Amino acid sequence: PGDITFLSETASCERIIKLLGYQPQWPNQFRDGVILEYCGEGDLFKYFERRWTNHIMVTEDTMWRVFTQLMEALAYLHQGHGSGRNKDEWKPIVHRDIKPENIMLVSSDNTPGSVLNLKLADFGVSAFYDPNNCSFVNKGTPTYQPPEQVNGKATPAGDVWAVGAIIHFMGHGVRPHVNTVDFAREWRKANPGVTPLGSDRKSYWEQRATRLAIPLNQDKKEWQPTYSD
Repeated sequence: PGDITFLSETASCERIIKLLGYQPQWPNQFRDGVILEYCGEGDLFKYFERRWTNHIMVTEDTMWRVFTQLMEALAYLHQGHGSGRNKDEWKPIVHRDIKPENIMLVSSDNTPGSVLNLKLADFGVSAFYDPNNCSFVNKGTPTYQPPEQVNGKATPAGDVWAVGAIIHFMGHGVRPHVNTVDFAREWRKANPGVTPLGSDRKSYWEQRATRLAIPLNQDKKEWQPTYSD
């Protein structure tokens, strides 16, 4: 399985979840058993959810911690930084599905005296990166993907975009694209009578919605993005 291949390659990275054991065809012939290190604080999305539910804002310090730790993981995946191998010997890995739900927390700042300590997980759709052949059938989560990945091209830059999308989500509470409902409405208005295959699914419009990032240091009252922007 893909998870096993890539977790075996990344065993020495402290920012990637550790593979502790693997048993094929367990508990039955149709499934494999995988044992991963324990991350007692759940995933990053649950962390956000708990804070928002309790009306606790995500601080700039937390954003920097998430950004720094995720970039450490990407430096390892993309360039082998920290692997003990030369860059020329390292075969780059693209994760292709970086999102808060795939980032596990060993510890968090919800506990007094503790700090956010995260691990990148879920390598089920990951792949070795070949710049001469980086096309694939798109999987993953469109709302955290750049346009080229939605169109079937996965590169290390796409993983970096996903990290930026997470920081955007932390700062604004929305992903970096226009409202998909508004986008679909405007598209249908501009293309009357046209019903693309699959357009009844939310993911169809999430894949195609215009990407739009709001600067984190800008007062939202100063500029409200619209479809025409």
